[in-house]
Parts: sequence; C-alpha cells; structure tokens
Amino acid sequence: MRSGARERPVLPRCWKSIDEMPQFLMRLGGAVFGERTFSTVRDASKIALVHLASRLIAGGFTLLDTQFVTDHLRQFGTVEVDRDDFQRLLEAALRVKGNFLQMPKAATPAEILTVLEARSRGA
Repeated sequence: MRSGARERPVLPRCWKSIDEMPQFLMRLGGAVFGERTFSTVRDASKIALVHLASRLIAGGFTLLDTQFVTDHLRQFGTVEVDRDDFQRLLEAALRVKGNFLQMPKAATPAEILTVLEARSRGA
C-alpha cells in the first residue's frame, strides 16, 4: 500500500425496507474488502452479491476479500486461499485501477446477467 493513498469507501445499498442493513465495502485499487452483514429478507444477500459481482467484473476488479468462506459464498465460487497466495493476489490487485461505477448505477437485471454470462464464457 502506498503511504498517503486515499480511497473512498463504497457503500452499495440493497434493501427492501429500513430493516435491511447495507453491506460495507472498502476499495483499494482492484481489490474490494467486504464486511459481513445480515439480511432479514429471504435471499436478499444473494441478490446483492450477484449485483456486486457483476459490478466488480465490469469495473475490472480482480480480488474480492470476503474475510470468511461460508457455504453461502462457496455456492458462488468463493475459494479459500493461503496467506502467501492471498498476498500475491493482493499485490496484483493493488496495481489495478478498478472502477466501481463502470456499470451504471441503475443497471438492469439484464445488464447484470450479461456481465456475468460473459465472464462465465471467458469473454
């Protein structure tokens, strides 16, 4: 990390009511670090994660640190890496300039799925 580097926190919001708590994310270069949260609406966190993943892919991010690997995250392809591998991934991600706003703020479900489908095809 560069001394004095300033990054703005990113706070995507995905809630149906005031009972929903937003996910907090911090961005450094092409890396995003997520803070665990909860949802009171069934599957709301899955929808938020799909939207987040497509936004990160579209923006050129290369690392999403979830802190913990859970069964919920494994179903989306999350893998645990050892410290040395994480350090290499982080160093590479810090050299990338991810753009969280590459995808429009009001991206449609079709736009979100298009990004994910292109990624799964290797495009």
